[in-house]
Amino acid sequence: MLVDIPITYKDEFGEIDANVLREAQSIWRYCQKLALDILKDEQIGQMLMMRAVAKVSEKSREENSTVNHLRSYLFTTFQHLVFAEAKKQFRHQELREKYFESLEDLFQNNANSEEEKICRRILIKEIEAKMDEWTKKVSQFLELGYKFEDLVPKYGSAANVIRAKYSRKLRELAESIREK
Repeated sequence: MLVDIPITYKDEFGEIDANVLREAQSIWRYCQKLALDILKDEQIGQMLMMRAVAKVSEKSREENSTVNHLRSYLFTTFQHLVFAEAKKQFRHQELREKYFESLEDLFQNNANSEEEKICRRILIKEIEAKMDEWTKKVSQFLELGYKFEDLVPKYGSAANVIRAKYSRKLRELAESIREK
């Protein structure tokens, strides 16, 4: 999972202290189990571990540091991050379900007849089916209230690049629908 780095270095989460990284390696199998049990995703667990390593590295560099038992402190920090992520994922799932219910309700309430309701429901499904996975995911995140800036860590691109790609994909989708 983690590599042995003999010096302090900086990554996307901040400066990483080699001692904290070594401790992370020593407890990773327990953290991995926790991530798989709670989040069902090892990669998110790895990302959260690196975030925990950066946080603990920063905390241990402070002048009045409260980090006395590095291993315990690191594991506790990791646990907090895992539970926060699980809570966020649960909330997103809940919001996604409510969004799709409300979207269908909106179309259903504006429909005059049963036939019109069915046609609108089919239209929604057809539009979603024409979206590629990337566009569908970004759309779902945006509907959940995320901003393009929030998607930077997930997609590894700058917010303006994600925004431009999303706009281009929507234009392409609109053009393909118009052609038919």
